[in-house]
Amino acid sequence: MNFKHLLVDGWNIVHSDSELKRAFERSSQEAVRAMLLERLAPIHDFGGARLTIVYDGRGEEISIVRPYRSLTLSEVFTPSSMTADELIEGLCATSKNPDSLAVATRDGLIRLTASSFGVFTISPEELFELACKSGRELKLAVEKNSLASRRRWRESSPFDVLDILALDLGKVMQSPFARRKSKNSESGKKEPAKLAAGNLCGDKKGGGDNSKIARKKSGTVSKSKTKFKKTIKNLSGLSRDFLRG
Repeated sequence: MNFKHLLVDGWNIVHSDSELKRAFERSSQEAVRAMLLERLAPIHDFGGARLTIVYDGRGEEISIVRPYRSLTLSEVFTPSSMTADELIEGLCATSKNPDSLAVATRDGLIRLTASSFGVFTISPEELFELACKSGRELKLAVEKNSLASRRRWRESSPFDVLDILALDLGKVMQSPFARRKSKNSESGKKEPAKLAAGNLCGDKKGGGDNSKIARKKSGTVSKSKTKFKKTIKNLSGLSRDFLRG
């Protein structure tokens, strides 16, 4: 494939192929354009050539549609004042590199005009043969690349593609440091609940020790009160003896 830009006479090519012609008679023009684009796309995808399919339009200006959002794969619709044949001839006449341009059409007059400007021309049969060949080559290239990717995967360590930060975090969570923190967190949560149960319920299992501490403190307070009362009584007796004397 010696050309870098392929101009396709859209409806002329559609009517040159029996399958597309039947689809044109039974389906919408949009569906037929999609079928043609799908069949010719491998020329663009594998060969790397710009692909421009030209159709007769109805608007006031030239319209460009890029179905695959690629700047090098386009559908062009002429204004109503110009035919697709005329636009293709104009592109051939104004091209600065006609030897890198090719036109696909069955129209003999367009082929003759394009050739006069040094543009390469191909027939519909040659066009679809090139598309099929490019499709096969593209499929083989994809399969070859897939096999190479699987081979590289088998030969490399699977850990090479893992997130290093994720591995580091995983090591921290599996370390004694993380387990110790986890145990402290669990004991800190359980202990207050146990003390609270002992203080409130005084159960023998959970709060026995706490009950003993509470009773011990209560006995200490009672003894302090008795000692305080004895001190007050002794002071009262001394006061009476002092007044008598």
